[in-house]
Order: sequence, then structure tokens, then C-alpha cells
Amino acid sequence: MAHKSKTKNPSLPSKTISAPGWRESLSAHPWLTAVLVNGLLLLVVYYSALLAPRAIQQNEGVLQNPVLSHCKNIPLVFTQDFLLFTDGKYRPLSYALLTLPRMVFSADAILFWHGWLLCFHLINALLLFWLARQFTTRILPGLLVSVGFTVHPVSSVLVNNINQFYILFALSLVLLALNLYVRFSHTGQRWLYGGALVCSVLALFSAQMAFAIPLILLIYELGYCRTPLVKAGTRLLPFVVFPLLYIPLFYGLTPHPLHFKYVKTHEDSFWHGFYSITGATGLYAEALLLGRHLPLILHETIQQIFTWSNPQYLVWIWILLSSLTASFWFAWKKRWLGLGLATCILGMVPYCSVEINQVVNYIDWAYLYLPLAGFLLFLVGGLDWLQEWKKPALTWGGYVACGLLLLFWSGKTIQLNQYEKDAGTYWNHVFDLSGQKSPTALLAIGTNHLAQNQLSYAAHFFFTPMTKDIKAPCLAMAEYYSRRGEYLAAAIHLRYGSGLSSTGMVLEYECKAAANLLIAAQALDHAEENLGKILMVNPFSTWAMGRLAEVWIQKGFFQDARRMLEQMRVLAPSEPQVGRIEAVLQKAEAKLRAGENPAPIVPPSPDWLDYVLEQKFSSKLCRKIIELSQRADINDTVIQMEAMICHMLEGEYPQAAEKARVVYQCLSGYGYAASLVCEAVARSGDSRAAIPIGHRAVTLDTQSPMAWRALAIAYAGVSDLALDPAFEQTLERNPTMAAMFYSNLGEQKREQGRLAEAIASLQKALVA
Repeated sequence: MAHKSKTKNPSLPSKTISAPGWRESLSAHPWLTAVLVNGLLLLVVYYSALLAPRAIQQNEGVLQNPVLSHCKNIPLVFTQDFLLFTDGKYRPLSYALLTLPRMVFSADAILFWHGWLLCFHLINALLLFWLARQFTTRILPGLLVSVGFTVHPVSSVLVNNINQFYILFALSLVLLALNLYVRFSHTGQRWLYGGALVCSVLALFSAQMAFAIPLILLIYELGYCRTPLVKAGTRLLPFVVFPLLYIPLFYGLTPHPLHFKYVKTHEDSFWHGFYSITGATGLYAEALLLGRHLPLILHETIQQIFTWSNPQYLVWIWILLSSLTASFWFAWKKRWLGLGLATCILGMVPYCSVEINQVVNYIDWAYLYLPLAGFLLFLVGGLDWLQEWKKPALTWGGYVACGLLLLFWSGKTIQLNQYEKDAGTYWNHVFDLSGQKSPTALLAIGTNHLAQNQLSYAAHFFFTPMTKDIKAPCLAMAEYYSRRGEYLAAAIHLRYGSGLSSTGMVLEYECKAAANLLIAAQALDHAEENLGKILMVNPFSTWAMGRLAEVWIQKGFFQDARRMLEQMRVLAPSEPQVGRIEAVLQKAEAKLRAGENPAPIVPPSPDWLDYVLEQKFSSKLCRKIIELSQRADINDTVIQMEAMICHMLEGEYPQAAEKARVVYQCLSGYGYAASLVCEAVARSGDSRAAIPIGHRAVTLDTQSPMAWRALAIAYAGVSDLALDPAFEQTLERNPTMAAMFYSNLGEQKREQGRLAEAIASLQKALVA
């Protein structure tokens, strides 16, 4: 009997178990892979900014708002009064969410708040990963989309700034709505449709980017899904109806006009804003692709376009419309890069005009957060399409290029985060990016120097030929001088930092500086008046409540002070100054019980008080201001300008002209200063030199009676007035102001005794 062979059949393969490759490992745990990769990269690129306080502890930061300090104040967040703190736009949901961690963590917990922002950025990256995964079975495209979103430099503008949290949170809701809707279109499960609708409605209460959701879904339904028009309209009807119902809240619910002013818009502001923002698409494109120009202040930089025939507008509107058409074609061909391109373009529609986004930063890098998601879907969707061409060399070339781009973006983001470590470094970078022309950067740099008691450097940046408005720098200088006990210098700056027509938050800043000065100078009744104005404008200002309580303690009104402290405690239980003021109150009450006399209140001199309250100059005060200018820092041009006025009031025109040259050298871009300099130089006898300065003043502010009056004074000092070509050019540029000019000119000639010429000028004023 033959034995059976125990050797294996060589034709059968051996059953060996090989270790799974890296692709199989990634595919086996896609979500774990996405979380680990994006989380690690997030820590790498943002590590240097984790303790940066600049955009977390800023004075006007959302965390400083006492309403957000306790969850019991959440109903207040949904009221009309809270619109004071949200650019006048009704978007309460994200702020209500912030109250929950704010109860536990103070505004000084920098590491926590950076971690809070990073978590939401990571959530958005993962939601983008999910969205990409719904269009491709391969994990690598989804990873590339999410990683690109995580490390892109545009994101650093939001992830480092707590004031931009509402946009981060809104994008989470927008992406969740899009994901649920796409999932619904694949499975037909109605709860997914309902979830998408709920998320889109919640997004409306977070940021106006939510208005782009129905536009994006329209491209998806008609293009990618090829849904019949009637069926698509039925599906999307709720996504259109709810935004329409929300519009009255968004545009109709506004802060009280006494408390808030929107940015000024002119008659054609919609088209002007649309033209200008469309013309700035090139800056947006450079930021998305190369991370350039970040974090430049865009509304100070972009070209203002007022007509549709502008070549820059025509080029970009043609590119945008062509790209939108291409996006629909790609979507029709079942290429998800088309949906990405549509999201990139349509995501900017809610911010396409000043008229529908009436804020100072009507154009901003933060608005690119949703377009960035679309841009990455378009980019990686294109790579995924290349892979279907079955040309390995082309596919791998695309992925290598994408990898290099990700490395470049990561390096750019790390560099931007390095600037975040110090406020001075950050704003100097912005200043350099702007070609040293950014007013916002100048103000921030000066404020930073002032915080370090570097007065000369601060004044150098505050008062420059580029300065068009000195209100904000002067308020900062007034606060600085008040703290140092230099009350006359503080009063001078307070005069130029205040405005007759100020309202709302602007009025609050002015009254805060005035109250601090008046309290320091012991003018308590007038300080109380200014604190009352602040509370009239901002009923949630615990700072004003605390200062008012301190004033009442000093005046002996202990019961009123205690009631104010209770009101503070109700609004913000964790407010640190409540305990400090209560200790002061208890000490004052103890002294009263012990029979000790309170410290006497020594009011300031009447002439100083008249100057602060009524802007009246006494001869004695003029001498003090002139003396102050002689010992003050030469870079503090405002004190020199006030001394120039005092010299003119005292009839000392040669001395005024000497001051005028210093003032004009620094503030040649400030219309009020140019008018004063023109008058000072003209009255000193040098009318020829004053006339060009007067023309400059009129050019800076054609509606200023003071500028026209100063120019009239300058022209009154020359004999060949009628033949002077500059005078004719002025009237040609501003024909509607001729009556005012001739009237002022006639008045000056009357004062000089040239009655015949005065009558002739007044007759011309009547004719004009």
C-alpha cells in the first residue's frame, strides 16, 4: 500500500498573514486617524500662540462683558440692548454659549480660551473631513481637506481672536447642516433633513454666513443631484423661508439710536460696497492660495470703486461669474470640486456689500472662513478627479504639490502665530504690511507704547501726517495724563477727544476718560454726571457702576453705594472690583461710626473746570497752557496746538506762527489743525505761506466753515486776490461753498477797514 505524500501541492498558495499596509490602517479607523492627525498638527502650528494675550484680554474683548459672566444673564443676551456689543447685528447664540465656560474661567485664563477656540476649529476641520468623505470612498482626500483647513493661515485670524468666536461657531452649524442634508439626499431619512434645517436656523442666530446655505444647497440639488426643479424647490423651501423670516430680526431689530450708530453709508452704498468688495477679490484669492497680506486691515487697504466701468471690478466680476458657471458644470458632471468652488464663491454673498454688512470691518479676513472650506473642497476635489484619469504620474504629481502647499501653509501659520506673542510685534507687522499707512495700526502701536509709559514714542505714532482723526489717540493720552496727575495736559487731550455729536459706545469712551479725570481732580459732581451718561448708554457697564459707587462713598452716600454694589453683584457675581469697593465702603462706615471726619474734597480751580466742561479759555489758563507746552514732550503735538491757540487768543501771532510750523509738520493730514495753522501763519503777516495751507485744510474737509474762514483770512492779506489762480481753482473745486467763502472774506476785509472790498465780497456772497 503506497504511502500518501505529505508534501503540499506546489500549485496552491501558502496561507500567510501579512501586516496591513498604511492605507489599510488609515481606512480601518478613518475618524481616529483624522482626530489624531488634525489634533497633532493643530498643536504644532498654534503652540507659540497658546499663551498670547493680545486677542484674548483686549479691552473691548467679548470676555470683558459682564453680561457673559453668568448663565442667568442669558436672557439678556437675546435682548435688543445686547446689540450694542455685536456690531448692531442680532447674533446672540454664540454669546449665550460663551456664558457657560465664562462662569468657571475668568477672562485671564488665556490658555483655556485659546484651547476653547482650537477645539471649535478642530470640530470644523472634522466636519469638513466628514463632508469630503461623503463624496469619495478614499480617506486621503478627506484628510487633505481637513489638514489644509487646520493649518491654513487664514484660520489664524479667527482661531487667535476670541471676538471672532461667533464665526467659528457659526461655521460648525453650517457644516453640520450641509453634512446632514447631503446624508439625507443619500439615505432619504427624514430626521437628517430635520436636523439640517434646525442647524441652518441656529446658524442664522450665530452669523450672517448662514444666508449662504440655501444657495449652496441649490447648486447641490440642481447640479450634483440633478433633482427636478419643482422637487428641489419643495425640498429647499424651508431653507429659504426661515432666512426670509429672520431678515426682520437681522435688519429690523437694531440698538436704540441714542446708544449706537452704524457706519455711514451714502445713497449708492450697496453698489459702491459691491464694486469695492468684488474688486478686492484678488486680495482674497492671494490669501487663500498663498496666505499673503495677512493680517492687513482690509477696509483701510482696498481700492474704493464707485462705478461699474472700473477695470478692476469688471475683471473680477467676470472671473467670479465664470467660476460660478464652471462650478455648476462640474457639479452636473458629478465632480464634488464643483460644490467646493460654489461654496467658495457663494460663501461671500452675505458680506458682498456695505449696505448688508454695516460695520466698520465691512470687508475682513474672518469672512473667508466659509470660503476657505469651499476652496479646500475644490482643490482636493480636483486631485480626486485626477486620480480617476488612471495616470499615476499626474496623480502623484498633484498630491506632491498639495503636500508642499500644506507645508507652506503650516510655515506661514507658525510665522503669523509668532507675531501674536506680543501686541507690539503684531501691530508693527500690520503697520509694515500696510506700507506704514494703517491708522488702526498706528493707534494700536501708540497705545502699546503708552501702556509701557513711553510717552514720546506713543505721541510719535499718534500724531503723524497720516492722522485724519485724533479723537481716539487723545482719549488714550487723557487717560495716561490723568493717571500721572497731570490734569491740565489731560484736560487738553480730553477736549480734542470729545465730540459734540457723540453717541453710543463712542460717548461711553469719552465719558470714561472724562470721569477718570474729574474724579482724580475731585470734581465729583461732574464725574457723577459722566458716569450716569455711561450707564444711560450701556446699562451693563459694571466699571461705571463701580466708579459711581466710589464717588458716592467719597461723598458720604453710603446707602446708595451699597445698592449699586448689589446691582453689580446681581449682574456679575464674580466681578473682582465688587470686593475691593465693598472693603472701601466698610472702612468709610467704620470711620464714620468712630466719629472721624471724612477727608475733605478740594475741588479744582474754576478756570480749569470751565475749560473742561465748557471749553472756555481764561487769560490765566492760557498762560498755564503756554508754559505747559514749553516743558511738555515735543512729540505731543496736541499740547503745542492748544498753546498755538492760546497765543492767538492773547494776540501773540509771531509765537503762534512758530508753534504752527511744529503742528503742521506732524498734523498736516488733520483738517482742524491745518485750519488753525493757516490762520496763525496768516495773522503773523505771512499770507503767501498761509494760502497753500488753507487750500490743504479745505481739501481735507470741504464742508468745514473753519477751513474756509482761515483761507479767507489768508487771502485777505494779499493785494492781488482777484487775480490769484489758486483762489479760482478753489472755487472751481467747491462751487457750492463760494457763498461761505466770500462771506468770510468780506468779514475779514471789514475788520481791516477795507470797506469797499468788503462790500464787493459780500455782494458776491449774495449772488453765489
